[in-house]
Amino acid sequence: TGDDALEGAPVLDRSGRLVGLSSRQRGATALVPVWEARTVIDERPQPAWLGVGVSPGEREGRSLVVVSEVTVDSPALRGGLVVGDAVITFAGEPIDTVARLARAIETRRPGDVVLIEVDRGGEVVALDVTLSERPVSL
Repeated sequence: TGDDALEGAPVLDRSGRLVGLSSRQRGATALVPVWEARTVIDERPQPAWLGVGVSPGEREGRSLVVVSEVTVDSPALRGGLVVGDAVITFAGEPIDTVARLARAIETRRPGDVVLIEVDRGGEVVALDVTLSERPVSL
């Protein structure tokens, strides 16, 4: 219904300040105060962050995900990933597309230690990387 489209919509006071979010409860519209909404948001698990830029590539007819950027002070940098590495596996999962790597990272939490295997100049290198939260500044 049209009312369902307002679920989660911001509710502002006359000065334009956020006072809460709309919520449908038992068929009626209710206000969730902003302090309560913030508590719920703050308690959500944060997604893991690796800190790399990647691009699709191909080598010997095989699809690859190639590291094109390593963020300063990132889990990737601390774990030993370098520009040019081709990601082979992430936590045991074969990686052949950028989307597959993104999904593999999304299933993890900050603090998880993952084994990342990369092809570095024709040699397979195994790296233990401790994922973290994305810094607020990024």
